[in-house]
Amino acid sequence: MASNRVFLGVVVAIVVCASVPAEVLAQRGQVTTTAILFADGDATDDDVARVTRALRRSVAKVRRVRFADLADALEVGEQAPDEVEAAREARDAVAEMLRSGDGDGAAARARELIEVFEANLVHVPRTELADVYMLAAVAECVARRVRACRDGFRRVVTFRESLQYDIDRYPVDYLTEFDAVRERVVAGARGLLEVSTIPTGGEVFVDGRAYGAAPTVVDGLLAGDHYLTVKLAGYARDVRRVTVEPEGQASVEVELTRSNRALLIEQDLPRIRREAGGSRTGRYTLRLASTLFVNQAVLGIVRREGSRLEIALYLYDLRTRFLLRRLRRSVRAPPGRDPRGIDRLGAEVYEGVDLRGHVAAPEDRPPEQSGPTPLYGRWWFWTAIGVVVTAGVVTAVVIGGQEQSVPDGFVRLGGSVR
Repeated sequence: MASNRVFLGVVVAIVVCASVPAEVLAQRGQVTTTAILFADGDATDDDVARVTRALRRSVAKVRRVRFADLADALEVGEQAPDEVEAAREARDAVAEMLRSGDGDGAAARARELIEVFEANLVHVPRTELADVYMLAAVAECVARRVRACRDGFRRVVTFRESLQYDIDRYPVDYLTEFDAVRERVVAGARGLLEVSTIPTGGEVFVDGRAYGAAPTVVDGLLAGDHYLTVKLAGYARDVRRVTVEPEGQASVEVELTRSNRALLIEQDLPRIRREAGGSRTGRYTLRLASTLFVNQAVLGIVRREGSRLEIALYLYDLRTRFLLRRLRRSVRAPPGRDPRGIDRLGAEVYEGVDLRGHVAAPEDRPPEQSGPTPLYGRWWFWTAIGVVVTAGVVTAVVIGGQEQSVPDGFVRLGGSVR
């Protein structure tokens, strides 16, 4: 009986261990997805950019899903210079100087940080840039340089119109002054910014807000300095400061440079397009996992038929290689205008999707993509069980008594074959 219990324990342990890898490989929590959309028929780059923008905005609202813009994903791994990282960490020290009343010291240090950030805009989020400008402005207030204080507030409100004064980070004493400046700036003059790119089709962002594909005109900008970002898959992101004149129109042409990482997937794009819609992740689509560092990918085809866009989206999990969802939409989209009815595109493509990538296996599941075969499904597993059971029978017969006969072909313990 003891031998039987040990054998049973070994079998249970083997079966349990065989199921562990599947659970270990199942990804839980947040997933990162990207989207690669292709224009078909009469669809333009602008059509694709508008659909991509709607997809990105709506995916951002899906719980536990993070959208990685293709242009951004291609730049993953490019670390910010050490001086930028040091400047980021130094911001808290400046805030502490303000709390201690050292306005002159804080102002000098904040100006140094601004210089580092402005020289490395591509590595600095607008929130961090706004924070260091706020630190500089408040420092001028603490040092009782009123005009410099107000100019600093005006400077930051111009490119962060919705910014609120954080009394937990900046001394509360200057909240009223900030609100007064903000009210005047927001009510002030505005202008236009015309943006074109080489090549055309770069997606335009001003102060973090998306404005579609270039060429485009961005209106309603407060007069003063703003930050322009242009992204285009296959090219390095371009970030620069631009100045908008009161009631005037500023023009800027951005010549994009090729991205070093873009070559990793550029040759695969035609093949990825052909793989879109398949029931399994194709080999070229699968490469996105290691190239872009994403868990999932939405492949899409955008076709224009008159004033309508026909959109086909395919959500793939790059860990399990499953097609998780197909989504088709036909929307009204006059040329040059945002398509209607796609503000929930991301939520719809993720509706009912298991973020671990699990889906029911189809009947035609190819053996090479089915994952490791469980131990109980392998021929040698049951052969081994047969051998062990046979050995157990022999042992039981021998221990049961020396006088019992042993069938031909079996060995008596310590005896001979009969």
